[in-house]
Amino acid sequence: MLLHYLNKLDNNPFNNHKKNFPILSQVSDDNRAFVMKQFNIEYVAAKRDDFELLYQACQRQNILRNLHDPASPVEVQVRSLTVQGKYEEAFQQLEGRLGAAENNLDLPQLRARYNAWLTAKNAGAADSRDLDLEINRIRYTLLTFANQIPQP
Repeated sequence: MLLHYLNKLDNNPFNNHKKNFPILSQVSDDNRAFVMKQFNIEYVAAKRDDFELLYQACQRQNILRNLHDPASPVEVQVRSLTVQGKYEEAFQQLEGRLGAAENNLDLPQLRARYNAWLTAKNAGAADSRDLDLEINRIRYTLLTFANQIPQP
């Protein structure tokens, strides 16, 4: 009943034949107040100050997780090199900047896959569709590693 009422407020021309988008209706302040009073709807939210206090407490305890910066110079450079097809330079940028597991295990394995792809491409020993699929997988993994660079 509430959803039907919201869809009919203010003579809204929006056609919601599936009745699954009640929030898209534009509702005037008077109608909004009426609906909130009629159906005893109460908007409850924490104050911004509460979040600030929580953030400061977590920061004092050093339990905030590190967020990566998508605009960090290294990440942007790795993305740019990957898009340009300069994979060897992208590998060099990633070396030493990832976590221990990625540096010691994943990155060398990815580089070996790239070298195998490069050898197969230069030798003409593989189907071009298979080569395209493999380089796309390598490219995707490089971009994923770029997103995992920890921030200082």
